[in-house]
Amino acid sequence: MEPSKPPRVFISYSWESEDHKSWVRYLGERLYKAGIEARLDQWFVQPGESFTAFMEQEVEAADFVLVVCTPLYARKSNNRQGGVGYEQQIVSGQLMSGTARSKFIPILRKGGYEPGPDFAIPTHFLGIAWIEFRDDEAFDRSLEDLIRVVLSKPRFAPPPLGARPSLEAITSTKLNRIRFTEADESIEEDDSVNTELKEADIDLKQDDATAYYNRGNVYSYKGEYDRAIADYTRDIEIEPDYAYAYSNRGLAYAKKGDYDRAIADSTKVIELKPDAACAYRLRGEVYFHKRDYDRAIADYTKAIEIDPDDADAYKNCGQAYFAKGDYDQAIADYSRAIEIEPDDIGAYISRGIAYIEKGDNDRAIADYNRAIEFKPDDATGYLNRGAAYAQKGDNDRGIADYNRAIDLNPDHAIAYCNRGVAYSDKGDHDRAIADYNRVIELKPDDGVAYYNRGLAYSAKGDKDRAVADYRMSLELFTDPGSREDALRELRGLGAE
Repeated sequence: MEPSKPPRVFISYSWESEDHKSWVRYLGERLYKAGIEARLDQWFVQPGESFTAFMEQEVEAADFVLVVCTPLYARKSNNRQGGVGYEQQIVSGQLMSGTARSKFIPILRKGGYEPGPDFAIPTHFLGIAWIEFRDDEAFDRSLEDLIRVVLSKPRFAPPPLGARPSLEAITSTKLNRIRFTEADESIEEDDSVNTELKEADIDLKQDDATAYYNRGNVYSYKGEYDRAIADYTRDIEIEPDYAYAYSNRGLAYAKKGDYDRAIADSTKVIELKPDAACAYRLRGEVYFHKRDYDRAIADYTKAIEIDPDDADAYKNCGQAYFAKGDYDQAIADYSRAIEIEPDDIGAYISRGIAYIEKGDNDRAIADYNRAIEFKPDDATGYLNRGAAYAQKGDNDRGIADYNRAIDLNPDHAIAYCNRGVAYSDKGDHDRAIADYNRVIELKPDDGVAYYNRGLAYSAKGDKDRAVADYRMSLELFTDPGSREDALRELRGLGAE
């Protein structure tokens, strides 16, 4: 950095709660008072300005990036969610281009540094030394540690290098006699080293519960859930009351679709740690997948009771209410999630869908605009905004958004299908058919594409092709309503 300029740091954090935002702002103020230019979105991003442009500019321009680590930050970073997820992509790009890891300073504000439900260090910062900021009473000491790193003024320094001592060389070595025996199994080297452990850099001992747990985490991260489950199970055999092992095994079961075992493990975690909000949230997600929405809502509600700033619990609860058809309560929960995490595009998109179900397309479009602002390279926002425009009868804008979604994801079958509907509504049945052809190419068992293409052929007067498509959709449809729609069209063409 230039000697004449103050060091510049960018503070990366998640919008979890007003208290958390205030703490981050206080950290920035103290850094400014120490002669360090702290760049913070709360100060420098004004209404109407782009968060993503600010992130890109500041990560590039900063001498250091301060990463305020919490369990929520780690989840969003690892899952590429919201502004934190976008920053992660910027950081990954810098690391791949040769930027030193020392530019990024993890600050541990909440949670733990060991793998588990409250793990707070994002995957791409594993192995980087972090600064302890969890104890507010020790804030000044932690701040001094941080300032010393930024100013390159370490707390401790090595002493001056002394003179070399005079050492004599040994010119001869007396060897003891040794005897060798054939096939001495007591000294034979064991070749049965677990290569998977070498890859994971984990030293496994027979009764080392921590090693089994850590290897389980490695397998789980690699998507090898059966192996992960085996290691978590061995950990539990050694430590029957270790809640984190049950929690991670439950998550692995859920990933495999073994929902009953996932529920059993989550229930065990709750028995061992009644205040574990993450266990209620996981069990709620499993109940949701089992379509037991009432139990899912009950678990999400309990998670929120334990942790009122758990945006994911509000969002998941909104999804359960949406599935039950309670769109007003779903919107209320999505809105609360957005209050906690204003940059969570998933919450905006979900709330937009709920608004569409209520016929409020303008509010839906406003939500999709926000999602696109936060993540302009994500096709989902354009796809859903296109659907909202189409609902308003503005097919030209809808088609423009579908085009953008397809540009970003050329294999997005839903975007082609929706664009086909918009073309049909405009009377351009040839383009509609071309889009439905593409959907069928991507998803040969998509009954909706055959049904919609049948409508387009029927509108062109091509009865034979229309009948063939309706019959194909009838074979593929499983729900009674869709099957009745196909039968009605066939009756209308006298081809039932």
